[in-house]
Parts: sequence; structure tokens; C-alpha cells
Amino acid sequence: MTLQPTRRAPVPGMEREPGLAARLRGPALYGTAASLLSILCYGSGQMVSRGLLGGGETPPQTGSTITLFVGMLVLGAVSSRNLPRDLRAPKRALAWIMIAGVLASSGAFLSFFAFSLAPLVVVSPIVAVSPLMTLVLTAIFLRQTERITRRVVLGSFLVIMGVILVILGNQ
Repeated sequence: MTLQPTRRAPVPGMEREPGLAARLRGPALYGTAASLLSILCYGSGQMVSRGLLGGGETPPQTGSTITLFVGMLVLGAVSSRNLPRDLRAPKRALAWIMIAGVLASSGAFLSFFAFSLAPLVVVSPIVAVSPLMTLVLTAIFLRQTERITRRVVLGSFLVIMGVILVILGNQ
């Protein structure tokens, strides 16, 4: 006699969400891998930036300008094949992309400025909270297309608490 696992009928309202492995397939898996690589790149970039700015040899505006210029060259090489087609996008879409560029480059400059003045272990967690601002803005402006769950809100709260602990720990 072999024992068979019993299946329980789901309780209404208590259905389980698919597990992580089931959700991470195809594009979601590649997107998750790209996110993890971006963490490595951002973290390494911040460390290099702090090392560059820490001695005072390079002003923050020069460091951020060179960084963004090199980034533009890299992204230009990656996107050059599709660029002619993409530049034919509606003018309104291109205007939003330009606004995003101004905001992102301002954020990069301000990060370099912060790295030049404060310890990396304090600045980095604060800068890393930028996704929380994205969540707030998404809740306000993109609530029709994006879903913010209780888990996301709880995780965001934990991130904020962690940043506060890091800042207080360096006092």
C-alpha cells in the first residue's frame, strides 16, 4: 500500500498564490536576473565614485558628467540598431523620455555630490531608497496600470526602517 498525499479543497478567499518558481519564467526570469546584475553594477559604481571623489581630485559635477557620457556611449552602442525607428516615436513620448533623462542625470549628479560630502555607507542606502519614491509616484500616477500590494507596502516599510537604522548606526 502506498500513501498518497491528500489534497485539501481551497478555502474561499484563501487561495495560494503561485510560488516563486512558477512566477519566474521567461521574461520575468530575465528581468529578475537583469535586476540582480543592476544591483552589482550600481553598488560597484557607487564604490568607485566614492573612491574617485573621496580624495577631492575630481569635483562631483565632473565625475557625474564623465560617468553619464561614458554611459551614453555604452547605451548608444547597445541601442544604435533601433535608434532610427525609435526616434520616430510620437513627439509626446520623446518629450517624456527627455524629461526622464533630465531627472535621471540630476539624480546622478546629486548622488556624486552626496558621495563627495558624506560616507558611502550612509549615502548609498539613502540613494537606494529611490524605488520607494517610484512606488509613491506609481500609486499616484499609474494606479490604472500597476498594482501595489500589501506585501509591496510592507517591504517598502522594512526598507525605510533599514535605512533609518543604517543612518543612526553611523552617528
